[in-house]
Amino acid sequence: IAKGGDLTVPVFTFKGENIGVGISDPKANLHVSGNSGIIVAGQYGSGTALLESGRGTKLLWYPNKAAFRVGYVLATEWDQANLGDFSTGIGYNPLASGYASTVVGGFRNKATGQYSTAIGGIENEAAGDYSLAMGHVAKALHKGSFVWADYTPTASSVSFASSVAN
Repeated sequence: IAKGGDLTVPVFTFKGENIGVGISDPKANLHVSGNSGIIVAGQYGSGTALLESGRGTKLLWYPNKAAFRVGYVLATEWDQANLGDFSTGIGYNPLASGYASTVVGGFRNKATGQYSTAIGGIENEAAGDYSLAMGHVAKALHKGSFVWADYTPTASSVSFASSVAN
């Protein structure tokens, strides 16, 4: 499908299972070419239920909750019930279910508190509101807590956790 009568400048190209936008030879299921960027717009708080669920490698933008996910999910962490409003989850099985929560990188990190963040490492948990957890099995369990734990193979404790609110 071209703009006007000029078939050398395609708007949409269909090639097998691939769709091209602004390109004549799409190399992926959706291949977009252009210098003006990409905008995916929607309305927060409205729309249909999220139909996608379960395990897989995905990129997910759900306008109804203004939630963004990219990476790999093992189970239900990216199902609608586990998407926090205004949340972001990036990495291997991130769970960002708190309001305006963020998980960036790592493996099985969780940000379940409001405005909480878990970064990198493995199995970090930012459960307190306004909390931050980073490193190796860091648990920021209380409001305003910050926990940065390192990996020590000889340590007797499996995790390092906050004990009181900040």
